[in-house]
Amino acid sequence: YNAQDVFLTRKLYEYLLPMIDGTAYDTDRSIIKLLTCASLFSGYEIDQKRLKQTTVDIEETRRQLENAFDHWFPGINMGSPAQLLTVLPTKDTRAETLQELDTAEAHVVLKWREVNKALTTYLYPYREKEEMSGLYRLTLAAGDHGDETGGTRTGRLSSHSPNMQNLDPVIQRCLRAPKKHDLLRVDYSQIELRCIAEITQDKRMIEELRAGRNFHEESAKMLGLNYALGKRWNFARWYGAEAFKLSAVTGRSVEDCLEMMRIQDEAYPGQREWGEYHFAQVKATGYSVAPAPFKHRRKIHLFNEKEARKQALNHPAQSHAVYITKAAMAEIGYEPGELEFVNQVHDKVHYVVAKGDKKRAALVKEAMTEVGSKYLPTVGIDVSVKLGRYWE
Repeated sequence: YNAQDVFLTRKLYEYLLPMIDGTAYDTDRSIIKLLTCASLFSGYEIDQKRLKQTTVDIEETRRQLENAFDHWFPGINMGSPAQLLTVLPTKDTRAETLQELDTAEAHVVLKWREVNKALTTYLYPYREKEEMSGLYRLTLAAGDHGDETGGTRTGRLSSHSPNMQNLDPVIQRCLRAPKKHDLLRVDYSQIELRCIAEITQDKRMIEELRAGRNFHEESAKMLGLNYALGKRWNFARWYGAEAFKLSAVTGRSVEDCLEMMRIQDEAYPGQREWGEYHFAQVKATGYSVAPAPFKHRRKIHLFNEKEARKQALNHPAQSHAVYITKAAMAEIGYEPGELEFVNQVHDKVHYVVAKGDKKRAALVKEAMTEVGSKYLPTVGIDVSVKLGRYWE
């Protein structure tokens, strides 16, 4: 009934709005028009020539994998879990199990699944299609009962038909701006790390980020890891991983990982202390609340403490980062034919602009820098800008 009565709707809005703590809902509402325009009028043009060549290359890779597996196990279908169990010494065919098996045959199966998904999910469906655009979910689209704002449990934007936030690089390389236009790709560099530093107020982390040093690189040097493992270690630790999980991530022993955890905790005590405090709050209330002013809330189910801890530690920095990005999007706006929002993937935002429009690129960078600095006053922000026709 309320949907048919605009007067009652307005009264309820005025009555209920003051009960909402934080500005997450307002931020989501501020970009509804922008997301609607993007869903209806904007999108990527699909380069069919690139898509065709990419498809041919990946089909050849799939054929080689199938030939190799058929040489080992004639007549066995890699796509059939039941048939795989007849030839592989394992209890199931999940990716995690095959990775642990760590044999040439298991790796061929995993690679075959990867390339087959690329073909069937990201390449075949877009043959002969001219463009790609997603339908953005707006607010009240997440949670067990649709009671959370933002689109996902952390407030990240999401879309469907297709999922624009989860496109494989094989299709990304085939997406471009329309003729005589460029894609303006703007990225908040290391924003989740900056949010972690701002939230925890860890002095060393703040100093490193403000000095322009790469936090993952610093951690990798400290722990004797390469850069890629240092990055995986950092996010795994921040999101609650214990020594056993970190051992699987790095290939180091559990004892080595315990010592590495101790070294990192001594170097960055603010992270660990804030994490313990925040999880205690979550256990007391059942909710994780992201920092002011957005204060996005996520319901945390406490049945499985390890999973609850992971979700609780994941939420504040990820949510704060995405609401900063959303606030910047609201500030930038949408200008039909001049500055059209196309997509947002976590901390990256894409717009379509006239070819070589450096003026608008500078204005977008200025707006994102100003908004980011507002919500990360201690750490500061770094914005990178790329202008070119293709998403690469």
